[in-house]
Amino acid sequence: MEEETRDLLNRLFAIATDILERTHEVAASGQSANIDAKTAALYARQLMQAGRDISSIAETVRLLVKAEGRPSLEGR
Repeated sequence: MEEETRDLLNRLFAIATDILERTHEVAASGQSANIDAKTAALYARQLMQAGRDISSIAETVRLLVKAEGRPSLEGR
C-alpha cells in the first residue's frame, strides 16, 4: 500500500475513533435515570449523526483500499 494512502487511512481511523469515543459518552449519558424527553431526543439525533459519519468513513476506507488494488493511471 502506498504511504500516502496508508497515511490517509490512519487519519480516517483516528477520526472514526474520535467519533466513537464521543458517541460512547452520549450513549452513557442517555442511561441517566433523570433523562427527560428533550434530552433523549437530542442524544438520539447525535447517535444517528454519528452512525452516518461512521458509515461515510467506512465507505471511504473501502473505496480507498479498492482503488489501491487497481493499476495506476500515472503515465497515461
